[in-house]
Amino acid sequence: MRAEVFSDGCPDSVEQLRVLRKVAERFPGLEIVELPADGPEAAEAGIILAPGLVVDGVVLSIGRVLSAGRIRRFLEQHQPTGS
Repeated sequence: MRAEVFSDGCPDSVEQLRVLRKVAERFPGLEIVELPADGPEAAEAGIILAPGLVVDGVVLSIGRVLSAGRIRRFLEQHQPTGS
């Protein structure tokens, strides 16, 4: 699985990365990628405010920090079979 955090360096972006990295400890196959919130990938995903969080093409959050619990529940429900 791939998690993309669209960041502008603001405190909320830093916090979203911290939360995601903590959650990733339980999901070793999760790849975390930080991308600029004003880049073309953000525009393609519809991210207009930082932080933005997209996991495997699904937009989970725009403009706010998503909690560890919500991220974890999403990952648990969308893990590839056999994991």
